[in-house]
Amino acid sequence: MDDAHKRILDRNILLLKENLPWRHVLYYLIDKGIFRSGSEAVQDIEAQRTPTEHRRRLLIELQTRGNKAFAVLVEALKMVDGNPAIALKLARDSDEDGLTSAFAKNTYATMTKDER
Repeated sequence: MDDAHKRILDRNILLLKENLPWRHVLYYLIDKGIFRSGSEAVQDIEAQRTPTEHRRRLLIELQTRGNKAFAVLVEALKMVDGNPAIALKLARDSDEDGLTSAFAKNTYATMTKDER
């Protein structure tokens, strides 16, 4: 993950640590090839004791997963557990930093006014 996306995660760390549906997001990230099922990183995430620790560990590991990781995280938040508000926040921050990907633009465009 590039430094600009890491800064976006840092700016939104409280929102993510309190609201990230970590298990759904983790499985989505595995399905999309960001993590490998049964890997040490996945085992470490799952071994945490509290939901906050699961979320924190997931975010730490995610930052080491290459440039697609941020876009797939935003996609996961939109797709799993009906949590488009967090996806939109990250996409907007990415846009403000001049990092808007085609996916982020599409995420915003497909959201209803109520979701925005």
